[in-house]
Amino acid sequence: MMPNHHITKPVLIGEIQGDGQINTVWQTSGTVVAQEWSPYLEGSKDLISDWRKPLSCGNFNVKTGKCGGKS
Repeated sequence: MMPNHHITKPVLIGEIQGDGQINTVWQTSGTVVAQEWSPYLEGSKDLISDWRKPLSCGNFNVKTGKCGGKS
């Protein structure tokens, strides 16, 4: 599990057969790490998620140095 509480998993692309079974047609060679926030969206490009102490924040803004989820 990553510091952002996301897990890494392999990606598989499949084709559904006539009998309802899925035939894997492509898969990654290993696991894929998810991005917790989109680097392309203005509202989230400066956010990170790190639940380890002392940060313990799911939406920490690296520019302002503040966690948006804490009151």
